[in-house]
Formats: sequence, structure tokens, C-alpha cells
Amino acid sequence: MPGYRASFPFLAPEVFAVQDGAPVRLYRRIAALDRPGLYSVGLVQPVGPTIPLVEVQARWLAGVLAGRLAPAGAAAMETELIAHHQALARTYVGSARYALEVDYKGYAGQLNGAMRAGRA
Repeated sequence: MPGYRASFPFLAPEVFAVQDGAPVRLYRRIAALDRPGLYSVGLVQPVGPTIPLVEVQARWLAGVLAGRLAPAGAAAMETELIAHHQALARTYVGSARYALEVDYKGYAGQLNGAMRAGRA
């Protein structure tokens, strides 16, 4: 089948998969909402530079794992995820190609702002 396909053969599809038309359930594009303890750093398609963004993601995740960032509640994570998916739907077609798309400046600002505020 032609087109973009994200695949993760090292994970069972019921653990994590990217499918056309289905939102990817990663809080802040890092933490799997349905699989606590499963994190992905660098699993984004940025409009802008990748490596500096992965560094920001890694600092955010390190803060979460070290307990320096207050965890978000389930409702706050779901609200953030819905807002992100709505923004994607307004900007891109509903394809797996864009499921992991982020804007470097806005996304890095979101993560950096959360870290400055001491919250995940």
C-alpha cells in the first residue's frame, strides 16, 4: 500500500500502534495514556529541527521520572491530548503521516513552560 506507514515491530500492536484516522494517545507526545510507564522520546515529526526538540523532550521526561515535575491528572492529560488532536485536525488531513506532527516552536515552548512551572 503506498504512502506513509509508522510501524513499531518491537511492540505488539495492542501496546502501541499508529493508525490512519485514529489519534495517537501520547500525552505531550511522550507518555502513553493507556500504558503507564511507556514513554517515547523522539517519536515526533517536527516542523523544524528534530535533535533540539528531542533534547527538550528528554529533559521533560527526566523531570517526570525524577519527580521534579508534578504529575498531571488524568483529566488534564486527556484535555491536553484532545486540544492537540483538534489542532492537528484543523491543520492536516487525517492521515497517519501527520499523527505525530508538531510545530517545533509551539511544542518546545509548551514543554519548556511546563518545566518552568514545575508541572508535567
